[in-house]
Amino acid sequence: MFERLWSNFDLRTRPKAEGIESMTVDIPLTPDEARAGGHAQVLVPARVGCPVCQGHGGMGLHQCWECQGQGAVSAEYPVAVPYPAGLQRDYVVRVPLAHFGIHNFFLTVRFRPTAIF
Repeated sequence: MFERLWSNFDLRTRPKAEGIESMTVDIPLTPDEARAGGHAQVLVPARVGCPVCQGHGGMGLHQCWECQGQGAVSAEYPVAVPYPAGLQRDYVVRVPLAHFGIHNFFLTVRFRPTAIF
């Protein structure tokens, strides 16, 4: 799955007729968290344009020190995913990842209220 995710950044390896898939993350919630509502931070691996050189790979004749001339930086970026108050059963949120340049995946987050016995 991660090969397909990273293929977004190398168009030579991305098939044209590729279907859209989902990466699913389950997040257990305590009864207090389910009652209160809130948000969870999910880290998404992505490659985005370099903030230092604006994606150019350098400045003038000098190679960018942040991206080593690549014009992009790979890292895990936090995405805040909200959930409503009063959850009593699973709650699913689908988050598109197009703003990271990822077009063949979306993030599915399933919030799962847990019961205390």
